[in-house]
Amino acid sequence: MWNLVRLAAKNVFRNKRRTVLMLLILGFSVTILILYSGFTNYVYWGYRESLIHGYYGHFQLYQSGFRAENDEYSLGRLLSAGEYQKIKTVLRANRAVVGFVPRTVTVGLISNGDKTVNFFARGIDPEMELQFNSSFPLIAGVNLEQGDVNKVLLGKNLAAKLGLTVGKRATLISSTIYGSINALDVEVLGIFESGNKNIDVSGLVIPLPSLNNLLQTDGIQQIAVLLAKTEETNKVFADMQQKLRAKGLRTEGVTWDILADDYFKVVAMYDALFKFMISILGVICVLSITNTFIMSVFERVREIGTMMALGNQRNRIVALFVFEGLILGILGGGLGLLCGVVLAKLISLQGIYMPPPPGYSKGYIILISLVPSAMGYSFLLAVVSAFIASVFAAIKACRLKVVEALRYV
Repeated sequence: MWNLVRLAAKNVFRNKRRTVLMLLILGFSVTILILYSGFTNYVYWGYRESLIHGYYGHFQLYQSGFRAENDEYSLGRLLSAGEYQKIKTVLRANRAVVGFVPRTVTVGLISNGDKTVNFFARGIDPEMELQFNSSFPLIAGVNLEQGDVNKVLLGKNLAAKLGLTVGKRATLISSTIYGSINALDVEVLGIFESGNKNIDVSGLVIPLPSLNNLLQTDGIQQIAVLLAKTEETNKVFADMQQKLRAKGLRTEGVTWDILADDYFKVVAMYDALFKFMISILGVICVLSITNTFIMSVFERVREIGTMMALGNQRNRIVALFVFEGLILGILGGGLGLLCGVVLAKLISLQGIYMPPPPGYSKGYIILISLVPSAMGYSFLLAVVSAFIASVFAAIKACRLKVVEALRYV
């Protein structure tokens, strides 16, 4: 067997031009797959973490029955101030929890005196939100601080629609928890651009005490919890639910992966593209290398005939070509892995600027991460493609007749 492997290795490098061509085909395919998988993996990670840190947290806690109302702006089930204090105690006792923030979101109208438009507001605790790094980039003014009263941050397009600038005043109008209408005069402290057109056109951020004043309540709608590791979400969430029930708190919760259903649509789309690319590149590799192998068979007809005339069985001829294919696959896959890793590192030094996706106004920078599983699949593609191609060539060689092969010129 080892003699056959050594002979196969010698045959692989007999025609250097043909060998280089096949190695380039395999290496290029592996490199492309590594770069694409690294690109998509970074997109997954970046999108997931932006959703978690930007708003959802790793999980959220509500008053029991809140989600049954199927309305994220519902004010019918709020956590009382007393319940919030008890929940804070439980959260702070868990070392896996690195931060949590109380929030309330609602909708209403905002007016500059001459024009009135819709808004949706996020009531926050400015100091605690820093743990999430969830503040939107400001393009004017300053951010909210602890103790600010009746001050707001407006989305870029919302401010433009109303002609509001930093320092100008506006009036918020919304329903209270009792169903009546209330108004609140506020000052524009800053203007932000989130990059999401839906947020920029109607979103505003307001300190939670000011929003509670508008809604006439001291309760909060949700508590977003941030963990040290995303992978621990389900474990910590289950533990937290158990401890809250033991305290007699009537709460319910939901993890980020249930809230962020769009994330999994993105993952499914890119995964489908990756599988499609593997299929296409696999077919290209097999067809290209098969053609090259069969050309090699025609060049070695007399050699193959001589081997069979000397008593070599046809299965030995098949094994010879299969070993040649496996050697090419391993070398081509290794070359592709090396090029893929080097290019991923080089590209990540600079990053790739991506244009704004649909619904967003700002682009972003993408890096290339290395995904061990994808690298394994890519290497396997090279080996399997070369193996399949060698089998086709081996079948062609085995069909040669000894006498005709020896007379072949």
